[in-house]
Amino acid sequence: MINERMTFRLEYGQEKEATAIWTQMNEAFPEIPGSRDVHFRHYINLTSRTNCITQDFLIKSLNDHNPMMYYWKINPKIQEAYGKFVELCDTSMREIFNIECEAGSVKNFKDMIMERNAFRLSFGKARESIALWKEIIDEVKTTGGPYLRLMTDITGESYTLEVEAYYKSMSDLKPKQDFWMANEKTNSLYEKFIALCYMAERNYFLVDYDY
Repeated sequence: MINERMTFRLEYGQEKEATAIWTQMNEAFPEIPGSRDVHFRHYINLTSRTNCITQDFLIKSLNDHNPMMYYWKINPKIQEAYGKFVELCDTSMREIFNIECEAGSVKNFKDMIMERNAFRLSFGKARESIALWKEIIDEVKTTGGPYLRLMTDITGESYTLEVEAYYKSMSDLKPKQDFWMANEKTNSLYEKFIALCYMAERNYFLVDYDY
């Protein structure tokens, strides 16, 4: 699967109105004729630049990527709402990731907290890093850890590996104990990964909509 992420940076103070418009667009989506075999999530940034709306749009492959077929361009009702949204938006950014694997049993992510860990890998170390993280995720799955998604860059900064963890609420977060420190095996695998990575960033998001 491919994750096409759009991050819309809003004019300061326009979050409430922009979110309301985006909700209208979401509600009108089922009215679009034809096949709708798509899945998308919208997030509200809780850290970093907070006046943003982020959308993950999941497609089967890059062959399905067609910017001219975005749902806000092919439906008149949504197109009208998007025109209003544009007036509230400062800039936007598009990133595309390959979803390497996912683990967990969550069906509806709405109102969950997503922790995004973005790792910048040393040049040429993607294959080893992916293999280690797949092992970590497999082990976390057996210990009742959070829902996890592992992604790597297709566009954007090369040698980027992202690991997303989904929690029911902020109270489930344990800042002093990352999920990959759950047991000796995952901790050992992560210690091997450290040598392949030169920096990491972490941000938190609220899942505002899940279609």
